[in-house]
Amino acid sequence: AGLIGALISGTVSELGGSGGAATLLSRLGRDPRGTLSAALKGELVQALAGPSNAALFDRLQATMAVVEGHAEWTMDTCDESGEFDGLRTALEARRDRGGPAAVVARLLGLEQKLRQYRLGRAFCLAVAERGGPEALAEVWSSPERLPSLAELEDPDGWLERIAATAPA
Repeated sequence: AGLIGALISGTVSELGGSGGAATLLSRLGRDPRGTLSAALKGELVQALAGPSNAALFDRLQATMAVVEGHAEWTMDTCDESGEFDGLRTALEARRDRGGPAAVVARLLGLEQKLRQYRLGRAFCLAVAERGGPEALAEVWSSPERLPSLAELEDPDGWLERIAATAPA
C-alpha cells in the first residue's frame, strides 16, 4: 500500500500543474508507433509514472510478483492430494490463451502481469526448495527483505542478501 501510494502521489505531482500536459505528451512521445509499441510491451503505465518514479515502479512490480508467486506456491504446496490439479491446468491454459483477448491484455499491460506471475512463482519455488518454507517466509518479515526485480531472477542472490542481513 505504501508503494502504491508513493507511486500515485509522485506521478500525480509530476503531471499536475501547468506543465502536466506537456510532461504527459513528452512521456508518451510524439511517435504514435513508439507509444503503441510501449503499450503492447506493457510499458505504458511505467512511461506515465516517469523516470523519477522508476525505482518505486520496479519495487511495486517485484512485490506484486512475490505476492502472486507466494499464493501459487501456497496453493501447490497445500494440495498434497492433487485435488487442485485441474485448477492448475485451467489457470495455465487461461494464461496461455491467445486471440483478441490477448491483444487487449497486451495493450493493458496484462501480458507483463502474466510474466510477473510466472517469475514470482519460480522465485518462490526456488527459495522454498533451497531454504525451506522458513526462508520463503522472510519475504514478509520487512519491506527491506522483499526481493528486487533482479533478485526475482536470482533467488540465490536474494538468499545470500537475506543471510548477510540476518539478526545475530
